[in-house]
Order: sequence, then C-alpha cells, then structure tokens
Amino acid sequence: MNTILILSVVAVCTIQTISCDEIVIEVEQGLLKGRKQETITKDSTYYSFENVPFAKPPIGSLRFKAPEKPEKWEGTRDATAQGPMCPQYNPISDALNLGSEDCLTCNIYTPDTSKELPVLFFLSGFAYFFDADVLGLYGPDFLVKDMVVVKCQYRNDVFGFLNLGIKDAPGNAAMKDQVEALKWVNKNIHAFGGDPKRVTISGVCTGSASVYHHMMSPMSSGLFHRAIMMSGVPSCDAIYLENNVMDKSLELAERFDCKTEDGAEMLNCLQAIPYEKLINSSYSMAREEFTNQLFKKMSTFVPVVEDDFGQERFITEDPYTSLNQAPLNKVKVLMGHSEKETLLIVNHYDEYLVDLYNTSRELLVPYKILRTNPTPTEINKIADTIKDYYFNDKEISVENMKEFVDMTSDSSMTYDQITFAKKISQFVDTYLFVFNSISSRNLYGQEGLKFGVEGVGHSDMVAYMFPYAPLNMTLDENTKALITQFSNRMIDFVVRGHPSCSADFSWPKFTPENRDYVEFTDQVTLKKDPKGEIMEFWDDVYEGYLP
Repeated sequence: MNTILILSVVAVCTIQTISCDEIVIEVEQGLLKGRKQETITKDSTYYSFENVPFAKPPIGSLRFKAPEKPEKWEGTRDATAQGPMCPQYNPISDALNLGSEDCLTCNIYTPDTSKELPVLFFLSGFAYFFDADVLGLYGPDFLVKDMVVVKCQYRNDVFGFLNLGIKDAPGNAAMKDQVEALKWVNKNIHAFGGDPKRVTISGVCTGSASVYHHMMSPMSSGLFHRAIMMSGVPSCDAIYLENNVMDKSLELAERFDCKTEDGAEMLNCLQAIPYEKLINSSYSMAREEFTNQLFKKMSTFVPVVEDDFGQERFITEDPYTSLNQAPLNKVKVLMGHSEKETLLIVNHYDEYLVDLYNTSRELLVPYKILRTNPTPTEINKIADTIKDYYFNDKEISVENMKEFVDMTSDSSMTYDQITFAKKISQFVDTYLFVFNSISSRNLYGQEGLKFGVEGVGHSDMVAYMFPYAPLNMTLDENTKALITQFSNRMIDFVVRGHPSCSADFSWPKFTPENRDYVEFTDQVTLKKDPKGEIMEFWDDVYEGYLP
C-alpha cells in the first residue's frame, strides 16, 4: 500500500494541488503528507513528516493521566509543518512558554521510505522542566543519510509528573508518553523506511536519564535495541527521583482550592483549571525554590517510584538500587558527558550563585547527601572538605570561576556519569566518552570565555549531532571535521552496534576493571580511568550516604 501511494503521488505531481516535493504515506491512523527537504550541507535530501500525533491530546479528562492511543483521521493529514510545543518553563532563560497541551507528536525524518533503515529515537529535555528542542531546533541533517531520525515530544513539569497518589494520577505520565511514542514508532516506522527491529533510543539531559529508566522498565520491553546516553543519568543531582512530588502536587492543588481527601475529586478539580494558570503556578513554585535549582536540585515535578494501584508502573524501584542488578532490557550502551558541564549556567553563577555558595554552606553539599538529613555539623564538615579540595586556600569568587565550574560539574554530573558507567558495564556492553571539542558550536561553553574558562558545557555536544538552529549554519572546514568526527561515531553505533567500525581506530568497551574511554577534542583519543583521583575523592565524600 505504501509503495502504491508513493507511485501515485509521483504520477500526479504535475497536478496543481500536489508538489513534486511532497510525499504521501500511510500509517495506522491514516494518510500523511510530508515534504522533501535539502540538508544544510546541500549534498542530499530527505523527507520530513512533522506534528504527527502518537497519542490522544491529553486534555480535559485525560490531563495528567497516562496517554491513550491516537485516533484515526479522515483524508490526508498535513505533516509539513511544526506543531506547538508542550507548556514549559525554562529556568536557564527564565522564560515561560505556554505552548499547547495538544502536543504529543513526533517529527520523523527519512532519506528513503522504501528501505529498512536503522532508527534513532531521540529524546530531548532539560530537568523535566522543558524540551530543549522546542519547535524542532535540532535538525536531522547530519544523521539522516544513514537512518530514520525520530524526535517526539512528551509532557513536561506538572503536566507530566503530577502525583496525587491515586490510580489515575500516580506520577510518571511523561515517561508513559515516551513509551507510547516508542510503541507508535514500532508499529508505524516501516512506512517511513525504518526497521522496527533496529531502534536506538537516545537522549540528552533528562532525555538521557529517561533512556536508563526505559532499560529498567517492563513497559518498554522489546521496544528498542541500543541506547545512547548524553549528559544525564537518573542519579545526577539536578534530575534525581524525588520523594516529595506528591507533597508538591498537593501544594499545587491547595493553591487552586482543589485540595481534598478525595483524590478523584482533587484530580477533577485540577483538570478543570485552565492550563495557562497551572503552568504559571508551577513556574511560581519553581521560582520560590530558585536557590535550590541550577544543577543542585532543579526540578519540582520529576519521575517517582510509583505506588501500585493496579496500573502499569513505569518505575518500580530507586535507580541506585536498580543499578545493582542487570537491566530488564539488556542493550548496548554508548554514553558520555561534557568536560565542563556547568558552563551552561556560568552567567547565573556570576549573577548570584557564587555569593550564595559563600553564605549557604549546604549548597556545597550534593543533594543526594542532603536528602538523607545530615546534621548541621555533618553538612559543615562535608562543605569544608569539598571547598578545600577544589579551592585550597582561595575564596569562592568570580575570580576563581574555573575552580567553581570544576567543582559543580564534578559534583552534579561527572561523578554520577562515571559511577553509572562502572555499574551498568557489569551487565551490558558499555562505551564511554568525554566530549571536549572546541568550536563556535559550543553555545554554552563559549559563555565561560568571559571568565577565562574554556571548555564544553552541558548539551554542547548535541550541536555536533544535530544542526542546532540558533547557531551559524555556515560551517568552516574545521567545524565540519569536528561534526563528522563525532556524528560518525554515533552513526556507527546506531547502524552497526559499535561506535567505531573504521580500520584505523578501535574503541574498546568500558568495564569496571579496564576503564577505557574516548575523549573527543580536535581528534579522537583513547584514554584510561576518567577522573581517577577525583572519583576517589567523591567516593570518600559519599561514603555512608549512598546505598
């Protein structure tokens, strides 16, 4: 049927209502019209299908609930333009975007609908607050020649994680959005030229942390076959599972006079509130806790270990506990992080956080320790230990921004990334990298230059995998080489299951005993034992505080 439809479009492309740059395919819900596009490198074309629903709009009585299957449509659905973003708050820019609740859609990009190509299913996201890929800023151009690229939106913030402790709102609706999107891809990707038996799930930040949750969740069993994780694991401070999401949910209900002992009644009340008011109130709650955010404990509404009310549960145990056992979905993992993750928020450090660290000693202490309720004496002792290690006799100040970025990057991201690699590599083939390539594409890393700090910030690597729209699309030869160097490793992994298949380079597996990893700079270098001495320091800091 798919081939007939394509041939029909070709045959009548001279008719005024159909362009030769358009294509029609069929999915379970009906016919889709996509369009042909040229890559920014001008060396190939691909077809794009955008704003394709994978679930019913989560509005009205479906708000906060697990997603439901999408409905069929009549005629041919126009999939040639971006759809609305989900409602979200960006704590980095302090911007509130209302978007639309009707946002559970996928963008699918393919070079050829007649083939069976490997599929990259990419999850963006930032601290469960917002989607960094709003309005399709991450183009598929660097990857789409070799695979089908799929990017799907899922609910953020309160819409995705409200937890009222009842069957219809147990938390994790956003994670179940991701599962529903994966199911839709498995059923329909053949129509786009994709192979449902070769799906690689990938993500950055909370998208990356989500990848591990899918590896552990029975709801995702069989839906993907490889995993790429970039700058995010569930144990990172900013995105750690929280045990007070229900408290925050009840606080939100109280703000709208919805709080009651009857959970169903409370849910109905919150479903009747205009979504603009809900996201504004959630934004207000986040602002009230601003000192705890920005790579400390960033999010108010996050994933939870679900209580059992008879529903399908996405997360059933704490990620630290689950890391001590083999994942349910045992797939190869390629994972990495940026060298100086917290350069992303260096301007916020300058504006107020450096001074705050001098007055609020607990900010020096990792959130995972604080949540165990240490005594004030313990907090001060840990804070002194960390400060002395990174600053010696120097003060915490803007003049010592390099030390500050090193400390916060290790504390909030790097230690957890490498610890995760050590544990997961006991059970599955794992390949580890550190990204440290420098160019004008380092949108966040460049912010550090004004403080004398050169490096790669959180999410900067994604711009070497996707042509990020805010960046200059005119690429010099050096930048092209860096993009090719990184994106080809991702392509090799998605297509062949190993990040290096060239004869001149061998990328060994990372194991707890042989801690081999690759560093990306202006070249690809094989190294051993990432952050060796620093990891030992943080192991000592965490001694007695982690399971």
